[in-house]
Amino acid sequence: SMHLCVVSDHGHSPVEQHFDLARAMRGAGLRVRSHPWTLPDRSEVAVMVSGNSMAHLYLDLEHRERRPWPSLSAEWEPRLGAFLAHPAIDLVATMENESTVMVRRGAASADITVGPRGLTYRATNGNPLGVQPFEDECDESVHERTFESEYPDSVRQLARLLLAERSGDVVISAAPGWDLRQAYEPINHVSSHGALHASHMLVPLVCNRRFESAPRQTADLYRLLAAKLKPGARQPVEQTFAGADAGR
Repeated sequence: SMHLCVVSDHGHSPVEQHFDLARAMRGAGLRVRSHPWTLPDRSEVAVMVSGNSMAHLYLDLEHRERRPWPSLSAEWEPRLGAFLAHPAIDLVATMENESTVMVRRGAASADITVGPRGLTYRATNGNPLGVQPFEDECDESVHERTFESEYPDSVRQLARLLLAERSGDVVISAAPGWDLRQAYEPINHVSSHGALHASHMLVPLVCNRRFESAPRQTADLYRLLAAKLKPGARQPVEQTFAGADAGR
């Protein structure tokens, strides 16, 4: 009668090169707040790195409410441009308005819109995520459309992440082989996680019972374990699905 599952909360991949984003910005003259020095000061930008392969940039720290990127870009696009063009940077995402996220990869850009009928992915210049554009799709459909891509579940993850109240003004996902932090690391990192590419987003699930419906995210596990599992399916089953790390 025992139901046993083994799962990871995120993927991992090797790191060959480090790009310390906060240190680089300080070197260019920006007043930066970053871990472990997080007390209020005269900083104009906060660089918050998680998993070492994703970073949230909070701009104009004296403002207490989030502002859309169009109201920030005139000042900050020239100041951040050199950093965002670095080879370590893969995806850059910003909130365009209360329902739209812009995602960029190099010169390519696309809009992700949350509407009453679902999610829309519309390429505006090239195709940064490499998935076929779509309109008004539900979460499950969006997951299926992006699962086999280089960025599984990325459209939904970016929509939920960038439109959240506490998200950074600019969210950065590191390129494979890179991470975004080096200072104050007692041991040199040789692997990393937190980015939106497949090696970080997909995790294995091994269990001794077969699920009636396949989980799409780690967040689905409790619901599925609480539901009735298919009887008589005693053989172990292994499945790979999208982890929840990027949305943390």
